[in-house]
Amino acid sequence: MMLIDSCARPRYVDGLLDTAALLREMDGAGIQRAVIAAPDEFLCLHNDEGNQLILDSVRHHPDRLSGMASVNPWHGSDGAAALAGWLDKGLLGLYLNPVRQGFLLTESLLDPLLEVCAARGAPVYSSIGTPVVAMPFQLAEVARRFPSVTFVLGNASWTDFCGYDVVPACRQSANILVDPSCAIGPSIATFVEALGPGRILFCSSYPRSRPEIEVSKIRGLGLDAQGLQAVFHDNAAALWRLST
Repeated sequence: MMLIDSCARPRYVDGLLDTAALLREMDGAGIQRAVIAAPDEFLCLHNDEGNQLILDSVRHHPDRLSGMASVNPWHGSDGAAALAGWLDKGLLGLYLNPVRQGFLLTESLLDPLLEVCAARGAPVYSSIGTPVVAMPFQLAEVARRFPSVTFVLGNASWTDFCGYDVVPACRQSANILVDPSCAIGPSIATFVEALGPGRILFCSSYPRSRPEIEVSKIRGLGLDAQGLQAVFHDNAAALWRLST
């Protein structure tokens, strides 16, 4: 079974993305492909520079890496045009971090970017779990307004007491997948039991977490072969439209 990591972010070291370190971590954990996004240095400002680094890495490792674009919604219509351009160049979706980028997830400020994603069939990954700006029910509200877009609830809202709102929020909006990375095993088991393996998306959250740790947490859930196949491969392959 091919393992797909749906969110990793290579470190930025000496003017370059350290994809070599990420690939070593992937190899150690048995992960064949990862979907990567720009590190924090490029989320608030210099989005184009960060996206170009991601695109260059994807082109250099086409059999191992795919990429998401990062665009700060404060760029408005210019940001929407930029996102469309990066999707045209081969990036697969939008990566958001409301804390780093300075916006509330429910603000209409985000709508131009989401309209591009809706038109292109591009998924949206958002870091979730920071009170006031990025909470599970806020993502559910956005997901209801854009039902044709698939959203990924990042890190299972782990910073908010292991994401007690994850399950009820996801029950409000069927177009949300859960990234369980960084959450503890019992919480992940609750998400799987309540929502089913079809809504759980394996992510390593590298470098915040270690790929081998996140793999072991999923393997420790006691899922059958079909469930493991869904979490580790099928959900990601469908979301990112990957031929594997």
